[in-house]
Amino acid sequence: MPESTATNAASYTTPRDTIKEAGMAWRNIRRLAGSRIRSGCSGLSRRAAAARFGVAAVSAVRLVREWRETGATCARPQGGDRRSHRVEAYRDIILAAIKRRVDITPVELVELLRQEHGASFATSTIGAFSIVTL
Repeated sequence: MPESTATNAASYTTPRDTIKEAGMAWRNIRRLAGSRIRSGCSGLSRRAAAARFGVAAVSAVRLVREWRETGATCARPQGGDRRSHRVEAYRDIILAAIKRRVDITPVELVELLRQEHGASFATSTIGAFSIVTL
C-alpha cells in the first residue's frame, strides 16, 4: 500500500529548499573562513572544521589553500565581463557608423564589422555595447 501524501510531501525537497540550503552553506563557509583563519589553524583539521560548519571538506581545504596562497578570507569574484575588450577595439568604427546613420540596426553593424574589418560578433554583443555606450 502506498504511503500517505502527507508523508511524501514532508520528505520532498523543492529546488527552493536546495537553493536555501546552498546559501546557508556559503554563509557557513564564510564563517569558517573567518573563524578558521582567525584561530590561526589551531586544533581543528580542515575536515573537522568543515564538518563543524556543515560544509563539504573539499570547500574547507580549498578555502584554507586560497588563504595561504593569497591571504584572502572570502571567495573570489565570479562572473562579470571578460570579452568586452574585443568590441571596444571597434568602438570608434561603431560610433562613426551610428553617427552616419542614426537608425542603423545591430544586425547591420554586425554585417559592417564582418565585411569591412573581418570581425565577428553576435548581434546581442553589438546591441549591448550600443546600450552601454550610447
